[in-house]
Formats: sequence, C-alpha cells, structure tokens
Amino acid sequence: MRRYQQHFKALGSSVNLTLIAENETSVNPVFELLFNSINTFEQCFSRFLPTSELTYVNRQAGQRTLVSPAMMKILKASIDLSKMSNGLFSPFILPPLQRAGYVGSIEHGFKTDNALLDYSRRSFSDSQAIRFGVNWVELPSDSAIDLGGIGKGYLLDELAVYLRAHKTVNYCLSLGGDIICRGRDIDASGWQVQIAPATTAHEIHKMIIGKGNKLAIATSGTIKRRGSNWHHLIDPRSGLPAETDILSATVVAGRAATADVIAKAIVIGGQSVADNFLSQGHLKAYLLQYKNKDVIIRGEYIQ
Repeated sequence: MRRYQQHFKALGSSVNLTLIAENETSVNPVFELLFNSINTFEQCFSRFLPTSELTYVNRQAGQRTLVSPAMMKILKASIDLSKMSNGLFSPFILPPLQRAGYVGSIEHGFKTDNALLDYSRRSFSDSQAIRFGVNWVELPSDSAIDLGGIGKGYLLDELAVYLRAHKTVNYCLSLGGDIICRGRDIDASGWQVQIAPATTAHEIHKMIIGKGNKLAIATSGTIKRRGSNWHHLIDPRSGLPAETDILSATVVAGRAATADVIAKAIVIGGQSVADNFLSQGHLKAYLLQYKNKDVIIRGEYIQ
C-alpha cells in the first residue's frame, strides 16, 4: 500500500486529500471523483457566485422556489443542526454577517458590488420559518441564507459516503482545516492531526490520534476571518459579532457537519455549551484556547 496526495484551492481555502491505496491506477478515479464533487459543491452553494443555486434561492426569498435534491438535503440538515445547537448556529445569518463587514471572499481577495450578492439590508430570520415542499422551499421574505457555517463539514460527510461506496477505507481529507479521516496511515498507525495554536502566544503541542474509526475534526475561532473591527462569527442571539473569550475551539465528533457547527457554537456560547454537547454524545472531545492563554481539554482522542 502507498500514500497518495492531492492539494489544490477550492471553497476559498486549501484542500488536502490523502488516500492509502495499492497503486496509482486504482486511486486516480477516486481523486477525480473527489475533485469533481468539491467543484460541483462550490458552484452550487457558494454565496460569492452570482450563478450559484444558493444565490438564486436567496433572490427568490418569500416565494416558493424549485430546488435541486442536493439543495433540499443541505437546507434540511442546516435546520436540524440549528435545532441541535439551540439556535447558536443559523443559516439565516447572512444579512448581519454582511452588515458586520464580511461581504466578499477574503481568500479570493475581492469584494463584490453585484447587487445579487448584497443582502445587508435584509433581516435575520428564525431558521424554523423556512417552508419545505416536495421539491420546493420558501425562505421568509426579506431573508437570506449562508451555508458557510455548515458547508465544509457537510461536504466532508458526503465525500466519506462516496469513498465508502468505492471501498476506500484509509483516508484523511481536509477542507480548509476541517477534517474527516478513517482507517490508518501508511505505517498502520491511526491518523495524527496536530492542533494549531490560536496565536503565537499559545504554545500547545497536542495531537488528535485516530483509532481506525471515522473521525471528524473542526476548528473555529475569531482570528482568521476578521477585519479591523469585526470577525465572522455572528451570535444569532444578538445579530452582532460574538463577544467571547474563546479564540479557538477544536472539536472531535463522528460527523463533520456536526463538528463544523458545534465548533462555532462553542466559540459563541462558551465552555458550558461544549460540556453540554459532550455529555449529550454529540462530541467526542474538545480543546478550547482562550485569550488569556488558558487551554481547556475534555474527552477522548486528544493527546
């Protein structure tokens, strides 16, 4: 068996795909499937693309809108995870997110003046107010959704399903630092993922060590996507950038969409939220990095 890797840019971040396979002939079709799936996802669900299905759905807010099965599935998953997080995650966060300053893609280095992508004058809506039909959805009028809070994690779960169908059992996939892994590395050891310090002041040397089972890892914080007076984590309770002492939360879960959402909810809601998720079985472990340089660790897998 050999290790094969591909690296490229997508979803406004770095994508790193690692597969363990017998030979290049067997692994190339799998890489092609993963690449095409990631590209299709971005074309459908990016809020930065005027041609995406997400842009179309936002433009149709207040009207019954025919949507693809893929859009229906991710919207329903978003609503379920909003309930699970007790409202600390919401797909309807886009208008206050843009009002706070996060308008264009930071990674791509542009800001758009396309009116189709400007929802800053719209309102924040209750995520439970969306209506679903057999093949249509209706967003509350004057609302807009952003799938960035769930997108990378959701896509990782979908990619894991594809890999299982192709009988690929040893892999580690990273989308902008959100990770899903299963099986073992080339030396038969569990996958090892280093937890990065939130700032240079945080000298942590912790690893997440897999045991062969499927693990999802997500990190969220207030450091990366920010401007001079804002950061991208909006507290749905206030509609403003979250006031928090947590710089970074790294979580380990069984599903990547769950980890993606919970990491953000913890930064917004604090350690008590993390402990609740852990006790309820939604998480396997978490590591919190605070502004005062404290580091709090709970659960399995982090060493």
